[in-house]
This record gives sequence, structure tokens and C-alpha cells, in this order.
Amino acid sequence: KAIKPLRFNAATVELAPSGELPGHMLARKRVKGWDDGLIVFEPIFDPTKHTSRVWSFKVLKGLKITIGIVLHDTAVGYVNKTQAGWGYYMANGRIGHNGPAKRSYGPSYQAGDVV
Repeated sequence: KAIKPLRFNAATVELAPSGELPGHMLARKRVKGWDDGLIVFEPIFDPTKHTSRVWSFKVLKGLKITIGIVLHDTAVGYVNKTQAGWGYYMANGRIGHNGPAKRSYGPSYQAGDVV
């Protein structure tokens, strides 16, 4: 099932269909900054209905990206800083939940990688 954007800040993020990947969305930040590029997609993961879920994201360009999941929509810019979210940080491959990304999880990722 395809994911769809649920909420994002239109002043800082642009969403459009991907020209190179039909059926996929392209997200691009319009301005540099932190805590202003969160995009929440649906369907939201529901642990009462699913034991696992698989998503993939291709990083086309960028630095300091966090990819994560949330149990419900959140206004917090870093998904790992909320009790309802987990984030996987680009620079060092660490994950965080309800705080900073401090725990080793996987390899770091960069532009061109599919996570």
C-alpha cells in the first residue's frame, strides 16, 4: 500500500510526485534549518494491528536527516524526541526514542542510499 503525506509544513517542505520513481513521492526542504522539516505520512503504524511494517526511503540529497516512525501524528520536529516516535539518524546510524539518538542501530546513510 502506498504511503501518503498526512501533515507537513508547506512553508518549509515541498512534496511532489517523483519524476524518476513513478508512484512515489519526492520531499524537498525549501529552506535550511532544523526542527522544521517533519513530514508525517500515513498509514501510521498501529502496533495493535501489525507486528511489523516495511517502508523504504531513498535519500536523494541532504545532510542530518532522520527517518522514523510515529504511533500517531506529532508536532515535534524530531520524531525520536517524542514518546510516540523512533528516529534513525543519518550521520551516525544511531536511533532514538523519547530523547536523543544515542543507541547504535545500523550503518550511517547518505545521498543515494535506500533506507
